[in-house]
Amino acid sequence: MEVFFSLRDSIEKISLAQYFCELCSFLAPEEDNAEEILKLMLNSLYLLSNNKSTQTIIKSVFELRLMSLIGYMPSLVACDTCGEFESDTMFFNIQTGKLYCSTCATNGYETGIGVITAMRHICYAEPKKIFNFSLPEDGEKVLSYITETYLIQLTGRKYKTLDFYRGLI
Repeated sequence: MEVFFSLRDSIEKISLAQYFCELCSFLAPEEDNAEEILKLMLNSLYLLSNNKSTQTIIKSVFELRLMSLIGYMPSLVACDTCGEFESDTMFFNIQTGKLYCSTCATNGYETGIGVITAMRHICYAEPKKIFNFSLPEDGEKVLSYITETYLIQLTGRKYKTLDFYRGLI
């Protein structure tokens, strides 16, 4: 019913949409019901084509929610060692998908609580609300780095469409 014609108005938008398609082609289950993945794809394309959110937020939400839907949801509830829910600085271990507070962290990507809150929202919110948040531009960049690196780390694969998109921005 929706053909997303306005995506063709921007090479960045169409390349990001192609990246989403490549991810689904590689990661979506072939013989199982992929209804939630289809809804994620359609909502992402709608928001992208209608400029309802930034490309960075749409990309990050798509990557992290897709990983969650296919069984690779990161452990974001609290520090994996001590159980602290939040501190000003948190560390996300991209290899293990675990969260650590500043006291317990031995490695991981350092970030503020705003990015961690956004990641929690993406993973745990009901599907209709996963795009309902905002971050400052620097927070969007950190979120994008974390979600992209997490996806690449877990899938063990490079994506040509992502490389193309990154070459444009």
